Parts: sequence; structure tokens; C-alpha cells
Amino acid sequence: RRPAEIAAKGCCVSAASRSFRRFTRRSWLRRVHNRILAAAPAVASFVSAAMAGLMPQMPRRLVRAFPAAPARAASTWRLGRTKGSPYPFAFAFDIDGVFYKGSEDFPAAIPAVTRLRELGVPFVFVTNGGGHTEYERAVKLTNRLGVQISEDEVQLTHTPLRHVAEDLGDGRLFAVGPTETVRPLAESCGFRNVVTSEELWKQHPMLWPDMRPCDSIEHVDIPELHDLKFDAMAVFYPADNWYRDLQIAVDVAKGRGRIAEGAHLEDHSDVDFPIFAAGPDLEYAAEWHAPRFGSGAFISCFQHLLAETSSTAPAVQVCGKPHGMTYAYAEDLLMHKMQDAESLQRIYMVGDNPETDIMGANLAGDKWRSVLVHTGMFQPASHGGADNHHIYPADYVAKDVLDAVEQVLSLEGVAGSHEGVAYH
Repeated sequence: RRPAEIAAKGCCVSAASRSFRRFTRRSWLRRVHNRILAAAPAVASFVSAAMAGLMPQMPRRLVRAFPAAPARAASTWRLGRTKGSPYPFAFAFDIDGVFYKGSEDFPAAIPAVTRLRELGVPFVFVTNGGGHTEYERAVKLTNRLGVQISEDEVQLTHTPLRHVAEDLGDGRLFAVGPTETVRPLAESCGFRNVVTSEELWKQHPMLWPDMRPCDSIEHVDIPELHDLKFDAMAVFYPADNWYRDLQIAVDVAKGRGRIAEGAHLEDHSDVDFPIFAAGPDLEYAAEWHAPRFGSGAFISCFQHLLAETSSTAPAVQVCGKPHGMTYAYAEDLLMHKMQDAESLQRIYMVGDNPETDIMGANLAGDKWRSVLVHTGMFQPASHGGADNHHIYPADYVAKDVLDAVEQVLSLEGVAGSHEGVAYH
């Protein structure tokens, strides 16, 4: 498909294990590393099973070192782990500020997920976080919540980029993101022809002359500038060398996929060049008393510099909440868990941020309902005691995620336990 069709679709990222990140820079070691990752679920499951009989005699600290590995999807990732939910509704959950904040675990988190798992109500975690794979995040959630989470129940800010990779095919992608892991992140999304900002900089150091590329950067064969043409750009969360990446990303965007010496933007202003940026959160709730800047700060700088230096640069399509492509992708994930596509009638988005979680759900379509919890970004004390946001009000409000789950189950007429559940 042409780039114009790609731009109309929507916005996945994954990261190599951080413990191997320095070694995966060499191609043969990256292949070995990928084989290790592929075998990891089976090894973890074997270790977990072997340790199960010993757990009563083991200290709790040692038991936590051998958590159960989350189930992998039986076929392709997008098909989902299970199908056949008897309910006409499902949940979409934000993570940070809903289940925990930094290292602080919320008491309501585990009971909420356990309740839904026992009842068999479908859900998916939809977060604006990234920088790693869905499987890696599923492992972390499994460890933290004590409930087995599958990778097809996790949607990161970049996960919808899988659709972009399918349409781009063998087209060349310019990838901006974490220096150590941006290439494996892009390749894990399905992009087959990737050039990173660091790799381009090594071949052409004058693109960013303030520093010299280090010798450890792996050499990648890249065409000369006059022959180099990118078919799309993706900014992956989180970029860690702002000066370099902003400079080169603006160059590529203004040239609509080209960086040729002496070239001007006007020479390429009629060329379609899709640009995607994952991770729109300008701020997020952490353990500090005030919100911290998120990956959206980089995107804001990038958009501002484009606007300041060019009047005809292509628009940046942002992936993540509150943007529609994120909710459409989540709806697709949940539909694969239903008895049939038509049986999914309502999706309850539970989040703590009115400007992302709630606003996006309110605009996502008739199936979506929004539920605001008071455990993260939104605090009634900061809004004159109001329990709902005055600009982006949620359909329902709850004190925490368990309260949100119980309210929805009551609204939907669900009663009983997993053995004796009834839907009224």
C-alpha cells in the first residue's frame, strides 16, 4: 500500500532484555538473544512448576524470585489468548495510577483483577507506557498482581504500530527512540527495513556535529544521502538523546523522507510521508508529590520545532491515549475474546487521567464508557472537592479500581462467583 494509506491506519514496540542490551548490538548475538527470549516462557513455566512443590517450605522472598510465566498466545499475537466470553461487555484498564503508583501497590489492585479473572470477564491493559515488549510488561504485571497476565492482554502505546508495519512491508522506516533498543523495538513490531537515528548519524556525523559517534555503534549499510529515501518515520518511547534525535528527525520530516545535501523542503512538499509518534503523555503520576514529564514532552518539542522551522512539514500522528487509533486497536483485541464480534456491546475504560483515559473513551464511540478513579492523576482535593473532571467528565467515578469493577458488574447485572455466575 502507498504511504497515504499507511497514514490513515493507526499506530508496537518492544525492547530487548535490558540485561543483554549491550550485547545485542552485534547481529549474531542479537539472534542468540532472540532465541533465548523465545525459549523463556517454556523455561519459566518449567521452573515455576518445579518450584511449586517446594514453595510451602521456602521463604517468601525466594518464592517471589520464581514467578509463573504468563501464557503466550496459542497462534498469532493479535488473535488473542481466549475467546468465548458470555458477557456483552469488557474492561480496558490504564495501569499507572490505577493499579499502582511507582513502587506503591494499591490494595484494590489484586482483588479487582482476581474478581474479573474468576468471573471470566475479558479485559485488556491499555497504557501510554512503552520501551519494552508486551510480553515483558505482561511478566511484570503477573509478578506484581499475582494473577497470570497474557501478552495479548497488554497494549502499549506503540502496539497499534503493528498495523503500520503490515502496510509498510519492505518500505524503509526511520526509527527514533532508545539508543540501545530502538532497532529491536521496531523489528518486533514487524518493520523489516529499519534505519535508526544513531546509525544514520554514525555514517554522517555532521548531521549532529556536537559530538562524535562512538565506535561501539554497529555499522549498518545505508545508501548515500542522495539515494536515501525513507517511506515512514516512527518515534518510539522513550527517546534518550534529545539533541541528536530532534535534529535528525526534523531533517527527515522536513525533507519528507530525504536528507540530501542542498535539498529544500519545497522540493518534496507534495510527497506523502507518514510520521508516527508513540507515547503522548506530557505528564504522569509518580511517587513525587507533583506529576513528572512523560514521553509526550519529546513529542511536543518535535512538533514545535517542525512548526517553527517549516510551514509545510507533514503532520505527526500520535499513538496512545486519547487518540482514536489506540481505542480502535483495543476494541479489536477485546472483540477476539468474545463469542462473536457482534457480542461486544460495551467497553469500560478505567483510568486516572481525565485528559487521556477519559477524554479518549468519551470520543471513541458508542461502545465505550469512561470510569474515573481517584488514585492517580485526578485528585478531588485538587479540584475543589469535585469527584469528576469539569472539562472531561467521566460517565462514572470510583474511589479505586476495585470500586470501579464492582460498580460495573452491578450495572451489568453480574452476580455470583466463577462457579455460579449469572448474567441478568
